[in-house]
Amino acid sequence: YIHLLYCYSLVLSQLANRKVLIMNSSSSIRPDIERILFTKKQLLTRIGELADQLVADLPDSDEPPIFINIMGGAAHFFVHLTEAIGDRGQLIEDFAVFKSYDGEESTGTAKVLIDVRYRITNRDIVIVEDIVDTGITMRAILDLLESRHPRSILICTLLDKAEARIIKDLKIDYTGFRVEKGDFVIGFGLDLDDKYRHLPFVGILKQ
Repeated sequence: YIHLLYCYSLVLSQLANRKVLIMNSSSSIRPDIERILFTKKQLLTRIGELADQLVADLPDSDEPPIFINIMGGAAHFFVHLTEAIGDRGQLIEDFAVFKSYDGEESTGTAKVLIDVRYRITNRDIVIVEDIVDTGITMRAILDLLESRHPRSILICTLLDKAEARIIKDLKIDYTGFRVEKGDFVIGFGLDLDDKYRHLPFVGILKQ
């Protein structure tokens, strides 16, 4: 059910994107975008490679790993990643919602808005995130999940802004692409105040 909901949200995003393209120039968001950083083709190719790595690396277990979608930014990435894994392995989908940004600024803390649903004790966990920058949000997620004693936790992020890291000992297991510290990226799930998520690419927002 959750997977179908994500797919439905992607369809709505694609429809919204087509609507944007046919709107008149006065309402176009193209002037907001400095440049496209990663095209959809580049994104899907790299996501396929990450899926290959996960299939090869995940430990054998009687219980399938739980993939946790960090909503809402990771939704696009999550759907394409799990579809790329496909019938090569069983998995369970879950999600959580955290808030650590107010507009373009990090608040320095992470608030849990929606917790995971599954009991994760002695389970293998894969956290699927859109971007890791300061590491504050990810550290809060890890603290929450580690307190429930899973068997293992892996972090898979589409984008990594390593130069912005405040939590220096944070280990990222799988990274799609690295981005520069000063680039505010939008699209493919990444947003500014919930806008731009529907874009089929990752771009840099004009400052």
